[in-house]
Amino acid sequence: MRWKLAALTLLLCWLPLKAQANPSRQMECLAKAVYWEARNQPFNAQVAVAQVVLNRVEDGRFRSDICGVVFQRDSRGCQFTWVCTNATRRPRDPHPWHIAQVAAYVAVFDYIDMVNGAIFFHDTSVRRWSHLERTARIGELVFYRER
Repeated sequence: MRWKLAALTLLLCWLPLKAQANPSRQMECLAKAVYWEARNQPFNAQVAVAQVVLNRVEDGRFRSDICGVVFQRDSRGCQFTWVCTNATRRPRDPHPWHIAQVAAYVAVFDYIDMVNGAIFFHDTSVRRWSHLERTARIGELVFYRER
């Protein structure tokens, strides 16, 4: 039974990514973003983080593939803080890593946008970004899109 679920998951997650180069690497980049950004958040918040990455892939101002978006840098630094500090580290906690992988798969396969087109987010310890439109709060994460 376990191998059937694993095979089905891989098939379902591969289909939307088949147009991208190296789909398994793309999924790993997405899962790493979820793990390092939201592993302590509820599952739906983890899926929402993955959706932000996917929304950025569709937005012309960011890179055109998942790994490109996740590891994108500009003059201000990294798009995701963990990339500047932990990018070469493998996830160290097996259970949260597995959950992050599942959240990444759900975001790719499920076409429900819980973040309403958001391309930015922060946790609740950060002061509100007034120059952006708030679209959702899920767990301790707040999501935004441009006005």
